[in-house]
Amino acid sequence: MTGIAMIKTSKVKLVILLICSLAFVIGGVFMYQGFSFRGAAILRSIIAIVTIAFFGIATLYASLKLFDGKPGFIFLEDGFVDNSSGISAGEVLWKDITSLRTSSINGQSFISIAVADPQMYIDRQANILKRKAMTLNLRMYGSPIALSANGLDISFNDLVSEIETRYAKFQSS
Repeated sequence: MTGIAMIKTSKVKLVILLICSLAFVIGGVFMYQGFSFRGAAILRSIIAIVTIAFFGIATLYASLKLFDGKPGFIFLEDGFVDNSSGISAGEVLWKDITSLRTSSINGQSFISIAVADPQMYIDRQANILKRKAMTLNLRMYGSPIALSANGLDISFNDLVSEIETRYAKFQSS
């Protein structure tokens, strides 16, 4: 459990995400087609636009990630590189980590990685949407870095175990 190790993205999970998000985009388009300027219709059109935008981004992400040859997660001697989601943290060093905590919200399990300087991890994101999402993660969960195994070819429990083992090894060295 030492040295460099890579975890591939799960093509099956990405195809499922692509199909489901595309279905929601199509549903949003059908919902929007009945648009008129009446009370309930305006609310329906707003919901349709939000649905199309959100799931359109998910469709784009899944499409790009499906053909991206980069590994989803890389363990290094001095940390790891997260490339597993739309708001991936990038390289995280073991020395920056202050604590690890697993959580589950709405059936979605993730590991929250608290770091000594969370703002540094937020500021290094080139994309403004990623910065905003990481800032929201910091406010809601106490850390800008939240990892999930959803797009990875590994179970959540195995990912957590591997991170905890490698982090403990770093702490004892």
